[in-house]
Amino acid sequence: MVRGANGSGKTSLLRILAGLTSSYSGKLQHKFGDSKWNTGVSSGSIGWLGHKLGLKQDLSAIENLAIWNETYKQHGDISTALQKVELRNTQQRPVYTMSAGQKQRLALARLLLSNSQLWIMDEPGANLDSAGNKLIETLLQQHSEHGGIAIIASHDQINPDAPTSYIKLEQVATA
Repeated sequence: MVRGANGSGKTSLLRILAGLTSSYSGKLQHKFGDSKWNTGVSSGSIGWLGHKLGLKQDLSAIENLAIWNETYKQHGDISTALQKVELRNTQQRPVYTMSAGQKQRLALARLLLSNSQLWIMDEPGANLDSAGNKLIETLLQQHSEHGGIAIIASHDQINPDAPTSYIKLEQVATA
C-alpha cells in the first residue's frame, strides 16, 4: 500500500512501475518467477487499474470485456468476472448508463481477466461504497492466495486479509 498526500507522487510512482511513464533518472528492472531481469515494459505481466478506466461508453459491459479479453489473449470467462464484481444484472447495458461505481467494478472485472501476477492499482476504491471496498479486499485476498501481488495507492482504508506492507510518500520542500 502506497500512502501519501495529494501531489506526493503516488500516481507517478505507480505509472513508472507499470512502464507507463519514464523516470527522470535511474533504471527500473522487473523479474517474474525464474525469468531474467528485464528493463522496460513488462508486457502481459502487469495488470493496471488507473484513474482513467479505459471503457468504451457506447458498448456494453460484455462488449468492453470481450475487447480486453482479446487484448490480453487470455480468453477468460467474462461471465465469471462480471459475477465476481457483482455486475451480472448490468452486463448488457451500455457503459454510459452505469453509475460511476458500476464503471469502477467493470474496470475491476477487466483486471481479473488480465490474469496478471502483479496488479498495480491507483485508487481502486474510487466511486465505490463500503460494499465495493469490501469487494476489493476480497479480490486482493483471492489474488494473493493464488500467488499474485498488488501495489496499491489509496486514501481508502483497504485492509485485505493478506500480507500487507506500507510505503509513505512525502513531499520534499524545494529551495
